[in-house]
Amino acid sequence: MKKFFAVSVMLGLFSLCHTPAIAQPETYPSRPVRIFVPFAPGGSNDVVARLVGERLSQIWKQPVIVENKPGAGGNIGAEAVAKSPKDGYTLLLSGNSLACINPQLYKNAKFDGVNDLPLVTPLGFVPIVLVVNPLVPVKTVAELIAYGRKQAGGLSYGSGGAGTPQHLSGEMFKAATGLNLMHVPYKGNMPALTDLMAGQIDVMFSPINSVASLIKAGKVRAIAAAGARRMADFPDLPTIAESGVPGYDSSLWLALAAPKDTPKAITDKLDQEVRKILGETQIKDKLAQQGIVDISAPPAEFRDMVRKDCARWARVIKEAKVSAD
Repeated sequence: MKKFFAVSVMLGLFSLCHTPAIAQPETYPSRPVRIFVPFAPGGSNDVVARLVGERLSQIWKQPVIVENKPGAGGNIGAEAVAKSPKDGYTLLLSGNSLACINPQLYKNAKFDGVNDLPLVTPLGFVPIVLVVNPLVPVKTVAELIAYGRKQAGGLSYGSGGAGTPQHLSGEMFKAATGLNLMHVPYKGNMPALTDLMAGQIDVMFSPINSVASLIKAGKVRAIAAAGARRMADFPDLPTIAESGVPGYDSSLWLALAAPKDTPKAITDKLDQEVRKILGETQIKDKLAQQGIVDISAPPAEFRDMVRKDCARWARVIKEAKVSAD
């Protein structure tokens, strides 16, 4: 009897020791993680996703696979992530196009860019700059407005496509200044820049990473920074707001997003890990080379920034009557 009791106690202790291990959820991540970039390779989204993904892979000892899934202004990739399992293994490289602009443009979109794909952590700003063809005889925003008003047909401005932040930046400028601007959409930013340099269009609002080398080479002329603050690489270039258009603010921002109801423990871990990575000197330098600026905003401040940005773009889209449907 004593022998039986001793064996029973030992078996009971063995069971107690092993039960918690069986009940514990898997340690995240325990298998490959995918980051969907809903645009073609080579852009700012792609650069950030691959830099962060590579570093996460090194830290986690798990593959982090960056997959480009372009189409419908980013909606195809975003919808795929929104419908994926809520386990942190499928993430989205999001931004103001997906979170703020597309929900206003695409009335038949099958996801909500904010509610179905909550933002996990900010990744950076991509400043937008107002540039002109060097033959346009202006060097300031005031001169551009005065010159444009003298032109019978106004001025033409190009963008990477209808509904893009570059397009809406022009519409915002048009509304704020009363300037007659005719939008010319292209299939991508580079074809638009090519025509700008050739004098086929007069003006562009371009992400700085696409145009910085052209500015330095004198192939296009920078007039003003479109964001709320000056750019580090061009500190003498004033903002549009500083140049007589108060309140003007247009920048691209990028963020990591996950499907709605992804466990908070996972999104918190992602936020903490990614913020550490973005603080590393080597990563900061590589992003800076691409014109990407650290947001450095705590979660509450970032959410407030997103809320204001979405309201701004909704107003621009409504007033300009822009639609992608």
